[in-house]
Amino acid sequence: LPDAPVIRRGDLLRGAFFINRPFDGSLLVQNQYVEWRLGVDEGKYEKLGDNKEPLRPDGGAFVPKCVGQAILEVDWAELRAGALLEVRYRSGPELYEIAPQYAKQFEQARRESHKKGRKGGAMCSVLVQVFPPGFTSDENSDVQGGTVVDESVPKDMELD
Repeated sequence: LPDAPVIRRGDLLRGAFFINRPFDGSLLVQNQYVEWRLGVDEGKYEKLGDNKEPLRPDGGAFVPKCVGQAILEVDWAELRAGALLEVRYRSGPELYEIAPQYAKQFEQARRESHKKGRKGGAMCSVLVQVFPPGFTSDENSDVQGGTVVDESVPKDMELD
């Protein structure tokens, strides 16, 4: 979309994101429609919503920092609204960064892993779609507005 606005830090974005394992593509975390301020709202977590989805302090859906980083670290092209990008991490975000509701449960394992010199989480792929201007969510969607964390995430993430 050559006429779409260039994406900049601080912009209010509407989009979707998916965080998957890179080899089998199995889903770790997703949100099919979320609004957030780029470079401002990512990584902010306050509580769980009624459907056990992580929420920001303003009540919006939680957006992991790696989603904003995927957009902000693009330096080879100007990204515009409507962009779709994928970033593959050899050492991706840690569990608490994509599913903050599990942070306390795995804090001890994270500390021990760091003592052994291991930083970062397991390999993953982050897919981000920034919707074009005028795009609205499907009001009939049963997934809209909530960040969904696969229940197997705490069992499957590599912790040691």
